[in-house]
Amino acid sequence: MRILHVACLHFNYPNGLTNAVLGHFNSQIKYKEINDEVYLLNVSQERINRQNVIHLVDLNNSDLENIIKESDIVIFHGVFYTYYMKIYRLVKKHRIKYVIVPHSALTRQGLSKSRIKKYLFFIIFLNRFIKNSSAIHFLSQQEKMDSIFNDHNNFVIPNGVKIPTELKVYKNNKHDNPLIVGFVGRLDIFQKGLDLLLDLIKDFVSNSNYKNQFKFYIYGPDYRGNMEKMIKLINERNLNEYVKLKGPVYDNEKYDAYRNIDVFIHTSRFEGLPMSILEALSVGLPCIVTKGTNFEESIRQYNAGWCLSDMNFQDILEEICLNKEILVEKSNNARNMIKKYSWQSISSNLLNTYKNIVYKN
Repeated sequence: MRILHVACLHFNYPNGLTNAVLGHFNSQIKYKEINDEVYLLNVSQERINRQNVIHLVDLNNSDLENIIKESDIVIFHGVFYTYYMKIYRLVKKHRIKYVIVPHSALTRQGLSKSRIKKYLFFIIFLNRFIKNSSAIHFLSQQEKMDSIFNDHNNFVIPNGVKIPTELKVYKNNKHDNPLIVGFVGRLDIFQKGLDLLLDLIKDFVSNSNYKNQFKFYIYGPDYRGNMEKMIKLINERNLNEYVKLKGPVYDNEKYDAYRNIDVFIHTSRFEGLPMSILEALSVGLPCIVTKGTNFEESIRQYNAGWCLSDMNFQDILEEICLNKEILVEKSNNARNMIKKYSWQSISSNLLNTYKNIVYKN
């Protein structure tokens, strides 16, 4: 079986989509059967020197058609890319089966961003692109429920994560210093709910006697000018003493940031399945999450953090202050929880799913 992933990836400043797609691609190469082949077609202008990665900018029309024709199944990551129209026409021409991984783009919340442009794209292209697909691959049950296409053929398999050996360690002397509540991810204020996060922090420092026991670190690259907007929001709420914008972190530096944090927080309005939460859990970080992250059910099940649907932010932080050992307990639970998200398990499941799609009558 020959698998072709199609995605618009950014290697210079990788984001959640890039990390997720590369995770699927690399792990499927590692865990595939001996006769399987896995390729990645990148439609962005950026290049990476990696085996089995093909760049659209390097191909003429004949090359692209041959690559599509030789594939048994094509996996489209994301939907709102005009580059996909040409590839889709070739896929249909050669009757290649294909799967769409929307990465939250088909949720009602996701479609509310740039609504007019997406509506036009939907009318011209997207409707038939989705309805002619073999299946939609959702990353969580909640993403499926929130999607406008959840009655189409579909399956749910989450993103995976590489599980590191070096974990977060909670030291006794750390308890005498301010605890760090942190976020790692792109500075997309609307989707990531960073305005909601700042409102939570503002309420906490305005009303809690424990405000001096916490600092709030936000790591991440700018997104469409949102860095400047974040600075303005922090100033408007008089939070400069408590909130620090730390800039983007990548690779080992990113995991150093996770280990510098004591509690991870993610206040997204909508998601597929955030890679940053998986990464935080993998180093043993307890997580505070909203319903929009699609992680509440698992966090509850494993007692690996707190859900903002169940408990307000101030009560969560005050509970930590009154019983700091709870961080150790929830850290251990986070590590138990993350085992089901190992790339080996996720890839084996996905490769079997692809085979069922390719070879079914």
